[in-house]
Amino acid sequence: MISIVQSLDNRELAIGIWLILFLLLALLQARVRKGLRGVIVAVTARPVVAVFLVMIAYYALVTIALWWANAWTFKQIKVSLLWILFSGLPSLAEVFRIREDPKRLKHVAMEILKLVVLLEFFANLFKLPLLAELMLFPFMVVLGISIAASETGNKHAHLRRVLLAVSALIVLALLLFSTYKLVTDGRSVLNVDTLRDFLLPIAYGVTSLPLLWFLATYSAYEEVFIRLQFVVQDKTLHGFIRRRLITSFQFD
Repeated sequence: MISIVQSLDNRELAIGIWLILFLLLALLQARVRKGLRGVIVAVTARPVVAVFLVMIAYYALVTIALWWANAWTFKQIKVSLLWILFSGLPSLAEVFRIREDPKRLKHVAMEILKLVVLLEFFANLFKLPLLAELMLFPFMVVLGISIAASETGNKHAHLRRVLLAVSALIVLALLLFSTYKLVTDGRSVLNVDTLRDFLLPIAYGVTSLPLLWFLATYSAYEEVFIRLQFVVQDKTLHGFIRRRLITSFQFD
């Protein structure tokens, strides 16, 4: 664990520092502490814990397969943990969207394979000094919130264009900075580990698609099975009906 913390770059340290400060400030609020109990109870519920365990076990198997294929080493453990925490587990929200609209899975797949993924990786290849990263993170958060708020109506269209232009300029500046560093210090990143770091999130994203589809299907069946006990009073028929539903609809 200590080695993982030591391997964090300036951007990850800056984000971690701000998140810790935000958490501490939030915990100072009595209303937040009171509401936190309900959140803990909800997160530790048996179905939620079961889903978390299934996802962790699934990604562990994917990681073992990547290790066996020489596409993962222990140098990528930080990338794996960060992806699972900030991309893998939050992707559970997609399960219910996929259940309501199966075409959503195609949209998720396209997001993983977009060219912008390469640009984002390149923009984050080199990090700014820690002080600059500490100032950049809250600014980008406020900018992102402002852009989202400006999309609520047409009367903010001009402001939205300005905010998007500012965001594009920042991304362009990061790309130019990465290009400069690549030209002057390319040897530090042009290696197999950098290639693994780039491909690993894509591999996790692609292999997560069958898991999301399975969880969406399981969630749909679970909802129907819960209703079954109120629709069919004869409990001796429940097992037969469940089997017929599964064999008839399968993954539809």
